[in-house]
Amino acid sequence: METRPFKGLVVANLILNNWDWKTSNNKVYDAPGAPGAPGSPGGGGRLYVVRDLGASLGQTSFPALLNVKPLSNLPQGSRNDVEDFEKQGFIKGVEGQRVKFDYNGIHGGLVDHVTVADVVWACRLMSRISDQQWNEAFRAAGYDASSQQRYVAKLKAKINEGLALGPQ
Repeated sequence: METRPFKGLVVANLILNNWDWKTSNNKVYDAPGAPGAPGSPGGGGRLYVVRDLGASLGQTSFPALLNVKPLSNLPQGSRNDVEDFEKQGFIKGVEGQRVKFDYNGIHGGLVDHVTVADVVWACRLMSRISDQQWNEAFRAAGYDASSQQRYVAKLKAKINEGLALGPQ
C-alpha cells in the first residue's frame, strides 16, 4: 500500500473519478518479463492495472446511508456523466507533502497517503498517452465525438494539474 506504483494506481482512479475501487476492479500482477522485473534494472516485476472502469467518468459522492450501513453496495457517485465529470475537480491543495483531493468517496484512507511525488509520477506516466490513444479508447467505448473531446480535455487538464505540482 505504500509503494509508488500502488499510489499511482490510486491517482489514476482519482483522475478517472473511478469510485468502485474493489479488489476485483484493480489488480496487481506479478509479471516476470515486465520492466522492473527481477533481474532487470529497478527490480519489482509488478504491474498495477485499473481493470474495470464501469463506475468512472462521473462524480464521486459519499451516500449518507453508508454512515448507517457501511457494508452496503450503494453507488458512491455518478458514472458516464460528462457534465458531472467536468464539475469535479482533482487537487484541492497540498499540505506538506500530502495532496488534498476533490474526492468524496469511501476510500479516504488510501487517498490520504498520496504524496506530491506520487501524483507527479503518475501524471508523468499518464501524460505519455497520446491524443490519438485517448480518442481511440473513447471511440472504441462508443462515445460520440463531442463527449470524447470533453472527456479528453478534462483528463488532460487533471494530468497537467498533477504535473504542475512537480519541478518546472
